[in-house]
Amino acid sequence: MKDFAQTIRGAKFFDSDVPRLAAALTEIGLQIKAQNALLSKQISSLEKVASRLARLNYREDGGKDSVRL
Repeated sequence: MKDFAQTIRGAKFFDSDVPRLAAALTEIGLQIKAQNALLSKQISSLEKVASRLARLNYREDGGKDSVRL
């Protein structure tokens, strides 16, 4: 996306370019939304794991510690 920003900086556009540029920017926006949704899910999963790890119960079981996640 950085390349795209560098490409459009200082460029001259014509009215005929507007629909194509709008479509490209819309697609970029949709991709960003999808990535944010995925990251949000991953963060949520990591928070759940962190919470479980914080509440780990170790118990002696035949001389070995067993961990339940």
